Amino acid sequence: MTTFESDSLFPFFANMLPEGALRRVVCRQHHVDENDLFGILCAMSGADSIGSIDVKEVAQ
Repeated sequence: MTTFESDSLFPFFANMLPEGALRRVVCRQHHVDENDLFGILCAMSGADSIGSIDVKEVAQ
């Protein structure tokens, strides 16, 4: 497993997020702020994603 760290969301992962009305619905359902890209990505981590990418929250 490879781990990457960044203060901002990598463009590859940002492109996996929903936009517009669908983002608002996802954020409302998961109680995540629309500007919290990491939070949205983690909330959607159980959903099917493109390719063989798994997104998991890692405790610090």
